[in-house]
Amino acid sequence: MEDFEVRQALAVIKDRVTEIKQEPDWKQKMAEEWNQANEDERRQQQDDSRSQATQKTNASRMST
Repeated sequence: MEDFEVRQALAVIKDRVTEIKQEPDWKQKMAEEWNQANEDERRQQQDDSRSQATQKTNASRMST
C-alpha cells in the first residue's frame, strides 16, 4: 500500500469519526451497532452449524 493510499484511508476514517461524533448519542448508537453485528454473526454461526448437521444427517440417511 502506498503512502498516498494510507493518507487517503486515514482521511476517510477521520471524516467518518467527525461525522459520527456530531450525533449527540453517538456512543450509544455505536454500542448498539456493535452488539447487533455480534448478534448477527452469532446467529449466522448457529445457522451454519445447523445446516452442517442437517447435511450430515441427510447424507447418513442416503447411505443406508
